[in-house]
Amino acid sequence: MVQRTKRHFTPSDAENMQKDIRAFHHLVRTWAGQVQPGTTIYALIEVLNGDLIVADGVLNATIHQQAYEWPLGRAGLP
Repeated sequence: MVQRTKRHFTPSDAENMQKDIRAFHHLVRTWAGQVQPGTTIYALIEVLNGDLIVADGVLNATIHQQAYEWPLGRAGLP
């Protein structure tokens, strides 16, 4: 088991993860197109979609070695 102090996450690691996140995000958007709006599963897919957008933004900030800025209007923020 790796000790916590020896863990590291490089911009290259973030790029690799971002590729997988974007492929999964495409799949989630495909599901959203197949499900009737207003159903419980559609609401779940919309939450997942939003979280993947945030994850992509965080990874993008990591790749460019910048701080992630939470989007305005997200989670009730002005």
